[in-house]
Amino acid sequence: MAARRALIVLAHSEKTSFNYAMKEAAEEALKKQGWHVTVSDLYALNFNPLISRKDITGDLKDPDNFKYPVESVQAYKEGRLSSDIVAEQKKVKDADLVIFQSGILYFCGFQVLEPQLVYSIGHTPADERLQILDKWKKRLATIWEEKPLSFAPSNYFDLNFQAGFLLKKEVQEEQEKKKVGLSVGHHFGKSIPTDNQIKAKK
Repeated sequence: MAARRALIVLAHSEKTSFNYAMKEAAEEALKKQGWHVTVSDLYALNFNPLISRKDITGDLKDPDNFKYPVESVQAYKEGRLSSDIVAEQKKVKDADLVIFQSGILYFCGFQVLEPQLVYSIGHTPADERLQILDKWKKRLATIWEEKPLSFAPSNYFDLNFQAGFLLKKEVQEEQEKKKVGLSVGHHFGKSIPTDNQIKAKK
C-alpha cells in the first residue's frame, strides 16, 4: 500500500513562531506514521497572494475589461495559469491530507476536519506550549479516522456568480421546519448546529 501523502501549507514568516513549531510537530508526527510529507512554506517561496493579470499566461479574453474570475477560470481550463500557481495546485491535488498552518482559518472545496485551535500563544508558558505540541502530535496519529465537519452542500444553492450563492427555495422551506439553523451564515434566526465549523458529528 502506497504511503498517504500530506501537504502542510505554512503561512508564517518566522521560524521562531509557534506556527512554525506546529508545522514541525505535524511533520515529525506524520512521518513517524509513515506519511509522505510535503511542506509549502509560502514565505520561503516568496509566494504572491495578490491576484493579478500576472497569474495568467497568454492572451486575455477581454484585456480592456479584465475580470479575474472569468479570466482565471478560462486560463485554468486551457492550462494557462502561472507556473507558481500550477505547482501549488498540483501539491494540493496529490495530497490525501492538507494542513493549513497559519493564524487564519479559511477553506473551500475540502472535507474539513475540526480545527486545531490555539489561543493567546504569546501569553502561554513554555511548558504548556510543549503540552499543546504533544497533543497535536497525538491527534495526528489517528487523524485519518476523524470525521469531517458538517457544511451546507453546494447542491443546496443556486450557484450563480452574478446573483451570489442563494439557497434554493425548497431548501429554505425545509430548513424552516428544523429547530436549528443550517450554518453560521444561514441560521434563519435560530441556534446554529453544535457540530458546525468547530465540532464534527459523533
